[in-house]
Amino acid sequence: MPGMHDITAQLAAVEEKLHFLHQSITACRGAPLTPEALAGLAHIVSDLVRSVQETRRDVDGIRGREDIHCPGGTGLPDAPAEDAADDDDIQEQRRHGAA
Repeated sequence: MPGMHDITAQLAAVEEKLHFLHQSITACRGAPLTPEALAGLAHIVSDLVRSVQETRRDVDGIRGREDIHCPGGTGLPDAPAEDAADDDDIQEQRRHGAA
């Protein structure tokens, strides 16, 4: 399972690909786009999309692990049901000006 270091490396690779795409588009300015140039740009974009999707899956995997190990994603245990009910009562009282 990838960790934050892996995600950072993946994001750096995505940044490089975006920079390369920008350079490629800039180089095409003022010139007619040939089918080969369009195919090259399409390949770069496709590779970039694939990299972003992989990174998103890895981030979602890390989030899933955090949810398993840290209920609520906070590292704190979930509140008991009666605490949640008390919170609801307090909110209801505030809405009606009783608290």
